[in-house]
Amino acid sequence: MRTNEERAALVRQRTETIKEERRRKKHKIQMTVLGGASLAACLCLLVAMGSAMPQILSGFGEAAVTHTSGAASLLAGNEALGYVIMAVFAFLLGICVTLLLHVIHRRQQRQRHEPDGKASDTKESDGDG
Repeated sequence: MRTNEERAALVRQRTETIKEERRRKKHKIQMTVLGGASLAACLCLLVAMGSAMPQILSGFGEAAVTHTSGAASLLAGNEALGYVIMAVFAFLLGICVTLLLHVIHRRQQRQRHEPDGKASDTKESDGDG
């Protein structure tokens, strides 16, 4: 049979567990919303740049090249320059999103492995034990 103090301690412990579960669920929802919003913003930026690129580069395609021996003039008269630039921007955007998701994933793994759930630097504590 348990005493009243033991029962009260168990109730407090269960209350803390429930609060922690709610906090984790709320954090997970927030991270999902943040990821979706950042994905939507990136796609909007990419579409806006894609639709504006022909207007921006219309003057570049009409420029006359006076010398043909230079390697820098390869893209001067090319109308596909906008598509090349868009591909480079899309690739860089993909790299940024991948790095962001990798950092978020590592942070979540670190929080799962820590007993108190707080994100702290674990490299110092690894050498002590």
